[in-house]
Amino acid sequence: MSTGFAGSQPKVGIIGAGIAGLTLACRLQAKQIPFSIYEARDADTISHGYAVTITRPTIVSFSNLVSKSEEALCKTTGADGVVGGQGQVKKYFCDTDDGGATQLIDRELRQTLLKHLSMQNIEVKWKHSLTGIKPRTTDTAELAFENQESDAASLVVDTAGLRAPAFDDGMNNPPKQKTLPYAVYYGSRRVKSKDFREKLAKHFPPNDNFVEQVPESTEKPYLSIQKIHMPGGTADDHKIELRWTYSRPPRGETDKLWRPNRAPNEAKDIPNEFYEEFLSEVEQHFPQWKDFFASREALKGDRILNWHLRLRLPSKDYLEQNTKRQGYQVIAIGDAVHGLPIVKSKGTCVAEKDAEVLADAIMNNQLENFYASSNVYNRWFLEAVEALQGLRKLHGQQELSQTELKDTIGFWHDTDGSRSNL
Repeated sequence: MSTGFAGSQPKVGIIGAGIAGLTLACRLQAKQIPFSIYEARDADTISHGYAVTITRPTIVSFSNLVSKSEEALCKTTGADGVVGGQGQVKKYFCDTDDGGATQLIDRELRQTLLKHLSMQNIEVKWKHSLTGIKPRTTDTAELAFENQESDAASLVVDTAGLRAPAFDDGMNNPPKQKTLPYAVYYGSRRVKSKDFREKLAKHFPPNDNFVEQVPESTEKPYLSIQKIHMPGGTADDHKIELRWTYSRPPRGETDKLWRPNRAPNEAKDIPNEFYEEFLSEVEQHFPQWKDFFASREALKGDRILNWHLRLRLPSKDYLEQNTKRQGYQVIAIGDAVHGLPIVKSKGTCVAEKDAEVLADAIMNNQLENFYASSNVYNRWFLEAVEALQGLRKLHGQQELSQTELKDTIGFWHDTDGSRSNL
Protein backbone atom coordinates (compact mmCIF):
# COMPACT_ATOMS: atom_id res chain seq x y z
CA MET A 1 0.00 0.00 0.00
CA SER A 2 1.13 3.55 -0.65
CA THR A 3 2.05 6.09 1.99
CA GLY A 4 1.01 9.25 0.18
CA PHE A 5 0.37 10.67 -3.27
CA ALA A 6 2.53 11.19 -6.30
CA GLY A 7 2.29 14.59 -7.96
CA SER A 8 3.71 18.07 -8.07
CA GLN A 9 3.18 18.98 -4.41
CA PRO A 10 6.28 18.91 -2.16
CA LYS A 11 6.69 15.76 -0.08
CA VAL A 12 5.73 16.06 3.60
CA GLY A 13 7.31 13.81 6.23
CA ILE A 14 5.12 13.53 9.35
CA ILE A 15 6.95 12.40 12.48
CA GLY A 16 4.58 10.76 14.95
CA ALA A 17 1.25 8.93 14.64
CA GLY A 18 -0.57 10.50 17.55
CA ILE A 19 -3.72 12.58 17.19
CA ALA A 20 -1.90 15.53 15.58
CA GLY A 21 0.05 13.40 13.11
CA LEU A 22 -2.89 11.23 12.08
CA THR A 23 -5.22 14.22 11.74
CA LEU A 24 -2.69 16.01 9.55
CA ALA A 25 -2.30 12.86 7.44
CA CYS A 26 -6.08 12.67 6.92
CA ARG A 27 -6.21 16.31 5.89
CA LEU A 28 -3.27 16.02 3.50
CA GLN A 29 -4.85 12.92 1.97
CA ALA A 30 -8.07 14.84 1.36
CA LYS A 31 -6.10 17.60 -0.38
CA GLN A 32 -4.04 15.12 -2.46
CA ILE A 33 -0.76 16.39 -0.95
CA PRO A 34 2.02 13.75 -0.92
CA PHE A 35 3.25 12.62 2.48
CA SER A 36 4.59 9.77 4.57
CA ILE A 37 3.89 9.29 8.26
CA TYR A 38 6.42 7.61 10.58
CA GLU A 39 5.90 6.26 14.09
CA ALA A 40 8.62 5.02 16.45
CA ARG A 41 6.36 2.42 18.06
CA ASP A 42 4.87 -0.74 16.61
CA ALA A 43 1.20 -0.72 15.59
CA ASP A 44 0.39 -3.19 18.37
CA THR A 45 1.62 -0.78 21.05
CA ILE A 46 -1.13 1.79 20.50
CA SER A 47 -2.84 1.02 23.78
CA HIS A 48 -3.37 4.38 25.47
CA GLY A 49 -6.90 4.03 26.76
CA TYR A 50 -7.06 7.35 28.58
CA ALA A 51 -9.90 9.76 27.91
CA VAL A 52 -9.36 13.10 26.22
CA THR A 53 -11.86 15.85 26.91
CA ILE A 54 -12.72 17.96 23.89
CA THR A 55 -15.17 20.69 22.97
CA ARG A 56 -18.03 20.35 20.51
CA PRO A 57 -16.37 22.23 17.59
CA THR A 58 -13.57 19.65 17.67
CA ILE A 59 -16.08 16.79 17.70
CA VAL A 60 -17.71 18.32 14.62
CA SER A 61 -14.33 18.65 12.92
CA PHE A 62 -13.33 15.04 13.65
CA SER A 63 -16.68 13.69 12.49
CA ASN A 64 -16.41 15.61 9.21
CA LEU A 65 -12.85 14.42 8.74
CA VAL A 66 -13.68 10.71 8.96
CA SER A 67 -17.12 11.00 7.33
CA LYS A 68 -19.06 9.93 10.41
CA SER A 69 -21.96 11.60 12.16
CA GLU A 70 -21.20 13.13 15.55
CA GLU A 71 -23.38 10.47 17.17
CA ALA A 72 -21.64 7.62 15.35
CA LEU A 73 -18.19 8.95 16.23
CA CYS A 74 -19.05 9.29 19.92
CA LYS A 75 -20.58 5.82 20.06
CA THR A 76 -17.40 4.26 18.69
CA THR A 77 -14.88 6.38 20.60
CA GLY A 78 -16.75 7.81 23.62
CA ALA A 79 -15.99 7.02 27.24
CA ASP A 80 -19.34 5.21 27.42
CA GLY A 81 -19.61 4.33 23.74
CA VAL A 82 -19.81 0.59 24.36
CA VAL A 83 -23.19 1.10 26.05
CA GLY A 84 -24.39 3.54 23.41
CA GLY A 85 -23.40 6.71 25.23
CA GLN A 86 -21.96 9.98 23.97
CA GLY A 87 -19.03 10.55 26.35
CA GLN A 88 -20.89 13.44 27.86
CA VAL A 89 -19.27 15.88 30.28
CA LYS A 90 -21.59 18.65 31.36
CA LYS A 91 -18.95 20.95 32.81
CA TYR A 92 -15.20 20.55 32.62
CA PHE A 93 -13.00 23.37 31.39
CA CYS A 94 -12.68 26.24 33.82
CA ASP A 95 -13.42 28.80 31.09
CA THR A 96 -16.38 26.96 29.54
CA ASP A 97 -19.75 28.60 30.12
CA ASP A 98 -21.90 26.56 27.72
CA GLY A 99 -21.58 23.43 29.86
CA GLY A 100 -20.54 21.21 26.98
CA ALA A 101 -17.59 18.88 26.47
CA THR A 102 -17.08 15.28 25.42
CA GLN A 103 -14.73 12.54 26.57
CA LEU A 104 -13.34 10.28 23.85
CA ILE A 105 -10.90 7.41 24.33
CA ASP A 106 -7.57 8.36 22.80
CA ARG A 107 -6.87 4.85 21.51
CA GLU A 108 -10.28 4.52 19.84
CA LEU A 109 -9.99 7.94 18.21
CA ARG A 110 -6.58 7.07 16.78
CA GLN A 111 -7.88 3.74 15.53
CA THR A 112 -10.72 5.57 13.80
CA LEU A 113 -8.24 7.89 12.07
CA LEU A 114 -6.02 4.93 11.12
CA LYS A 115 -8.98 3.07 9.65
CA HIS A 116 -9.92 6.13 7.61
CA LEU A 117 -6.39 6.33 6.20
CA SER A 118 -6.29 2.59 5.53
CA MET A 119 -9.49 2.86 3.50
CA GLN A 120 -7.57 5.28 1.28
CA ASN A 121 -4.74 2.72 0.92
CA ILE A 122 -2.47 4.77 3.18
CA GLU A 123 -0.49 3.12 5.97
CA VAL A 124 1.74 4.41 8.76
CA LYS A 125 5.42 3.42 8.59
CA TRP A 126 5.64 1.75 12.00
CA LYS A 127 8.87 1.12 13.95
CA HIS A 128 10.52 4.17 12.38
CA SER A 129 12.27 6.01 15.20
CA LEU A 130 13.91 9.18 13.87
CA THR A 131 17.64 9.44 14.61
CA GLY A 132 18.63 12.44 12.50
CA ILE A 133 17.96 14.79 9.60
CA LYS A 134 20.39 16.16 7.05
CA PRO A 135 20.17 17.85 3.64
CA ARG A 136 19.84 15.43 0.73
CA THR A 137 19.47 17.85 -2.20
CA THR A 138 18.98 21.59 -2.51
CA ASP A 139 15.32 21.26 -1.57
CA THR A 140 14.93 18.01 0.36
CA ALA A 141 16.05 16.48 3.63
CA GLU A 142 17.11 12.93 4.35
CA LEU A 143 15.40 11.37 7.34
CA ALA A 144 17.40 8.63 9.05
CA PHE A 145 15.68 6.03 11.25
CA GLU A 146 16.89 3.62 13.89
CA ASN A 147 15.95 0.63 11.74
CA GLN A 148 18.60 1.76 9.21
CA GLU A 149 15.99 2.95 6.70
CA SER A 150 15.91 6.47 5.26
CA ASP A 151 13.49 8.64 3.33
CA ALA A 152 13.28 12.13 1.83
CA ALA A 153 11.00 15.11 2.51
CA SER A 154 11.05 18.79 1.69
CA LEU A 155 8.87 19.65 4.68
CA VAL A 156 9.25 17.78 7.98
CA VAL A 157 6.37 18.11 10.43
CA ASP A 158 7.18 17.12 14.00
CA THR A 159 4.11 15.87 15.89
CA ALA A 160 6.00 13.44 18.14
CA GLY A 161 5.11 14.93 21.49
CA LEU A 162 7.33 16.54 24.09
CA ARG A 163 10.47 14.83 22.85
CA ALA A 164 10.20 16.76 19.51
CA PRO A 165 12.92 14.68 17.76
CA ALA A 166 12.71 16.50 14.42
CA PHE A 167 12.37 20.09 15.51
CA ASP A 168 15.04 19.85 18.19
CA ASP A 169 17.44 17.95 15.89
CA GLY A 170 20.75 19.80 15.69
CA MET A 171 19.48 22.81 17.63
CA ASN A 172 21.61 24.51 20.25
CA ASN A 173 19.82 24.83 23.59
CA PRO A 174 16.32 23.83 22.42
CA PRO A 175 13.53 25.00 24.75
CA LYS A 176 13.00 22.61 27.62
CA GLN A 177 9.69 21.50 29.04
CA LYS A 178 8.86 22.97 32.44
CA THR A 179 7.54 20.91 35.33
CA LEU A 180 4.71 22.83 37.00
CA PRO A 181 4.48 22.94 40.82
CA TYR A 182 1.78 20.36 41.53
CA ALA A 183 1.94 16.97 43.21
CA VAL A 184 -0.32 14.84 40.99
CA TYR A 185 -1.30 11.19 41.38
CA TYR A 186 -3.43 9.26 38.94
CA GLY A 187 -5.04 5.91 39.65
CA SER A 188 -7.46 3.49 38.02
CA ARG A 189 -9.63 0.62 39.21
CA ARG A 190 -12.13 -1.64 37.45
CA VAL A 191 -15.44 -2.54 39.04
CA LYS A 192 -18.39 -4.62 37.89
CA SER A 193 -21.17 -2.67 36.22
CA LYS A 194 -23.66 -4.02 38.75
CA ASP A 195 -21.52 -2.87 41.70
CA PHE A 196 -21.09 0.55 40.12
CA ARG A 197 -24.84 1.01 39.68
CA GLU A 198 -25.61 -0.09 43.22
CA LYS A 199 -22.87 1.75 45.08
CA LEU A 200 -21.23 4.50 43.02
CA ALA A 201 -23.51 5.77 40.26
CA LYS A 202 -25.25 8.09 42.73
CA HIS A 203 -22.06 10.18 42.97
CA PHE A 204 -22.18 11.08 39.26
CA PRO A 205 -24.60 13.61 37.74
CA PRO A 206 -27.20 11.97 35.45
CA ASN A 207 -25.80 11.08 32.01
CA ASP A 208 -22.37 12.39 32.93
CA ASN A 209 -19.05 10.55 32.93
CA PHE A 210 -17.04 12.87 35.11
CA VAL A 211 -17.16 14.29 38.62
CA GLU A 212 -14.69 16.61 40.30
CA GLN A 213 -14.23 18.27 43.65
CA VAL A 214 -12.63 21.70 43.24
CA PRO A 215 -11.27 23.21 46.48
CA GLU A 216 -12.01 26.77 47.47
CA SER A 217 -8.52 27.19 48.92
CA THR A 218 -5.07 25.63 48.79
CA GLU A 219 -5.75 23.91 52.10
CA LYS A 220 -7.72 21.21 50.28
CA PRO A 221 -6.65 18.98 47.37
CA TYR A 222 -8.35 18.56 44.01
CA LEU A 223 -10.01 15.22 43.22
CA SER A 224 -11.65 14.11 39.99
CA ILE A 225 -13.08 10.73 38.98
CA GLN A 226 -14.06 9.68 35.47
CA LYS A 227 -15.85 6.52 34.44
CA ILE A 228 -14.84 4.56 31.36
CA HIS A 229 -17.01 1.68 30.14
CA MET A 230 -14.78 -1.20 29.09
CA PRO A 231 -15.57 -3.38 26.05
CA GLY A 232 -16.77 -6.92 26.69
CA GLY A 233 -19.84 -8.44 28.24
CA THR A 234 -23.41 -7.18 28.13
CA ALA A 235 -24.67 -3.84 29.36
CA ASP A 236 -25.35 -5.55 32.70
CA ASP A 237 -22.10 -7.42 33.30
CA HIS A 238 -19.34 -5.40 31.61
CA LYS A 239 -16.76 -3.60 33.72
CA ILE A 240 -16.35 0.09 34.39
CA GLU A 241 -12.94 1.63 34.97
CA LEU A 242 -12.90 4.48 37.44
CA ARG A 243 -9.94 6.79 36.90
CA TRP A 244 -9.12 9.28 39.59
CA THR A 245 -6.75 12.22 39.78
CA TYR A 246 -5.55 13.66 43.09
CA SER A 247 -3.63 16.93 42.89
CA ARG A 248 -2.42 19.78 45.06
CA PRO A 249 0.37 22.37 45.24
CA PRO A 250 3.60 21.38 47.05
CA ARG A 251 3.59 21.69 50.82
CA GLY A 252 7.04 22.92 51.71
CA GLU A 253 10.52 21.72 50.86
CA THR A 254 10.12 18.40 52.69
CA ASP A 255 6.97 17.38 50.82
CA LYS A 256 7.41 13.67 50.01
CA LEU A 257 4.66 13.73 47.38
CA TRP A 258 6.22 16.56 45.33
CA ARG A 259 8.90 14.85 43.21
CA PRO A 260 9.86 17.21 40.36
CA ASN A 261 13.21 15.48 39.78
CA ARG A 262 12.03 11.89 39.70
CA ALA A 263 13.15 9.85 36.69
CA PRO A 264 10.51 8.78 34.14
CA ASN A 265 10.82 5.14 35.23
CA GLU A 266 10.04 6.15 38.82
CA ALA A 267 6.46 7.24 38.03
CA LYS A 268 5.17 3.93 39.44
CA ASP A 269 7.19 4.27 42.66
CA ILE A 270 4.54 5.70 44.97
CA PRO A 271 5.80 7.02 48.32
CA ASN A 272 4.20 5.53 51.42
CA GLU A 273 3.30 9.03 52.57
CA PHE A 274 0.86 9.28 49.67
CA TYR A 275 -1.44 6.53 50.97
CA GLU A 276 -1.61 8.04 54.44
CA GLU A 277 -2.34 11.52 53.11
CA PHE A 278 -4.82 10.42 50.47
CA LEU A 279 -6.95 8.35 52.83
CA SER A 280 -6.90 11.15 55.40
CA GLU A 281 -8.04 13.71 52.81
CA VAL A 282 -10.82 11.41 51.57
CA GLU A 283 -12.01 10.94 55.15
CA GLN A 284 -12.05 14.70 55.74
CA HIS A 285 -13.04 16.23 52.41
CA PHE A 286 -14.53 13.51 50.18
CA PRO A 287 -16.54 11.26 52.55
CA GLN A 288 -18.84 10.11 49.73
CA TRP A 289 -15.87 8.17 48.31
CA LYS A 290 -14.74 6.71 51.63
CA ASP A 291 -16.26 3.28 51.00
CA PHE A 292 -14.72 3.09 47.52
CA PHE A 293 -11.14 3.84 48.57
CA ALA A 294 -11.71 2.13 51.94
CA SER A 295 -8.15 1.27 53.00
CA ARG A 296 -4.47 1.32 52.13
CA GLU A 297 -4.76 -2.26 50.89
CA ALA A 298 -7.62 -1.37 48.55
CA LEU A 299 -5.79 1.70 47.29
CA LYS A 300 -2.59 -0.26 46.66
CA GLY A 301 -4.59 -2.52 44.37
CA ASP A 302 -5.13 0.41 42.01
CA ARG A 303 -2.75 1.19 39.18
CA ILE A 304 -1.22 4.45 40.43
CA LEU A 305 1.18 6.81 38.68
CA ASN A 306 2.90 9.97 39.88
CA TRP A 307 2.25 12.44 37.05
CA HIS A 308 4.22 15.54 36.15
CA LEU A 309 2.24 18.47 34.75
CA ARG A 310 4.46 19.98 32.07
CA LEU A 311 4.49 22.95 29.75
CA ARG A 312 6.50 23.29 26.55
CA LEU A 313 6.17 26.42 24.43
CA PRO A 314 9.13 27.89 22.52
CA SER A 315 8.99 31.58 21.72
CA LYS A 316 7.63 32.68 18.35
CA ASP A 317 11.04 34.09 17.42
CA TYR A 318 12.71 30.76 18.14
CA LEU A 319 10.21 28.90 15.99
CA GLU A 320 10.52 31.29 13.07
CA GLN A 321 14.31 31.34 13.22
CA ASN A 322 14.60 27.55 13.21
CA THR A 323 11.94 26.60 10.66
CA LYS A 324 14.18 26.96 7.64
CA ARG A 325 17.06 24.53 7.50
CA GLN A 326 19.58 23.91 4.75
CA GLY A 327 17.38 22.83 1.84
CA TYR A 328 14.24 21.96 3.82
CA GLN A 329 11.80 23.18 6.47
CA VAL A 330 10.74 21.82 9.86
CA ILE A 331 7.47 22.79 11.51
CA ALA A 332 6.25 21.53 14.88
CA ILE A 333 2.59 21.11 15.83
CA GLY A 334 0.74 19.39 18.67
CA ASP A 335 2.61 18.57 21.87
CA ALA A 336 5.94 18.90 20.03
CA VAL A 337 5.50 22.66 20.19
CA HIS A 338 2.84 23.40 22.81
CA GLY A 339 3.04 20.62 25.38
CA LEU A 340 0.19 21.59 27.70
CA PRO A 341 -0.37 20.10 31.18
CA ILE A 342 -2.38 16.89 30.98
CA VAL A 343 -4.90 18.15 33.54
CA LYS A 344 -7.34 20.89 32.55
CA SER A 345 -6.04 21.76 29.08
CA LYS A 346 -7.34 21.38 25.54
CA GLY A 347 -4.32 19.61 24.05
CA THR A 348 -6.35 17.42 21.68
CA CYS A 349 -8.48 20.36 20.53
CA VAL A 350 -5.41 22.48 19.83
CA ALA A 351 -3.62 19.65 18.01
CA GLU A 352 -6.64 19.05 15.74
CA LYS A 353 -6.78 22.74 14.88
CA ASP A 354 -3.02 22.78 14.22
CA ALA A 355 -3.43 20.04 11.61
CA GLU A 356 -6.28 21.88 9.89
CA VAL A 357 -4.42 25.18 9.68
CA LEU A 358 -1.12 23.59 8.58
CA ALA A 359 -2.79 21.52 5.85
CA ASP A 360 -4.38 24.69 4.48
CA ALA A 361 -1.04 26.51 4.62
CA ILE A 362 0.70 23.71 2.70
CA MET A 363 -2.06 23.64 0.12
CA ASN A 364 -1.95 27.40 -0.38
CA ASN A 365 1.86 27.70 -0.31
CA GLN A 366 1.72 29.89 2.81
CA LEU A 367 4.36 28.19 4.95
CA GLU A 368 6.65 31.21 4.93
CA ASN A 369 4.91 32.79 7.92
CA PHE A 370 3.03 29.80 9.27
CA TYR A 371 3.47 30.63 12.94
CA ALA A 372 2.15 34.16 12.42
CA SER A 373 -0.57 33.32 9.90
CA SER A 374 -4.13 32.61 11.05
CA ASN A 375 -3.08 33.66 14.55
CA VAL A 376 -1.42 30.27 15.04
CA TYR A 377 1.07 31.38 17.66
CA ASN A 378 -1.40 33.72 19.36
CA ARG A 379 -3.71 30.72 19.82
CA TRP A 380 -0.92 28.58 21.30
CA PHE A 381 0.17 31.28 23.71
CA LEU A 382 -3.38 31.98 24.89
CA GLU A 383 -4.03 28.26 25.38
CA ALA A 384 -0.88 28.01 27.51
CA VAL A 385 -1.98 30.99 29.61
CA GLU A 386 -5.48 29.58 30.03
CA ALA A 387 -4.10 26.18 31.04
CA LEU A 388 -1.90 27.77 33.68
CA GLN A 389 -4.70 29.96 35.03
CA GLY A 390 -7.08 27.00 34.91
CA LEU A 391 -4.73 24.96 37.08
CA ARG A 392 -4.55 27.83 39.56
CA LYS A 393 -8.34 28.00 39.77
CA LEU A 394 -8.54 24.23 40.02
CA HIS A 395 -6.35 24.29 43.14
CA GLY A 396 -7.98 27.23 44.92
CA GLN A 397 -5.17 29.61 43.96
CA GLN A 398 -5.31 33.20 42.73
CA GLU A 399 -4.61 33.84 39.06
CA LEU A 400 -1.04 34.61 38.05
CA SER A 401 -0.12 38.19 37.19
CA GLN A 402 1.45 38.95 33.82
CA THR A 403 4.86 39.08 35.48
CA GLU A 404 4.29 35.69 37.10
CA LEU A 405 3.07 34.23 33.81
CA LYS A 406 6.17 35.56 32.08
CA ASP A 407 8.39 33.93 34.71
CA THR A 408 6.54 30.61 34.39
CA ILE A 409 6.47 30.45 30.59
CA GLY A 410 9.91 32.04 30.21
CA PHE A 411 8.86 34.99 28.05
CA TRP A 412 5.84 37.12 27.20
CA HIS A 413 4.05 37.23 23.85
CA ASP A 414 1.77 40.21 23.21
CA THR A 415 -1.70 39.42 21.82
CA ASP A 416 -4.86 41.48 21.65
CA GLY A 417 -6.24 39.29 24.43
CA SER A 418 -9.24 38.28 22.33
CA ARG A 419 -10.17 34.72 21.41
CA SER A 420 -12.97 35.73 19.04
CA ASN A 421 -10.83 35.41 15.92
CA LEU A 422 -8.85 32.34 16.99
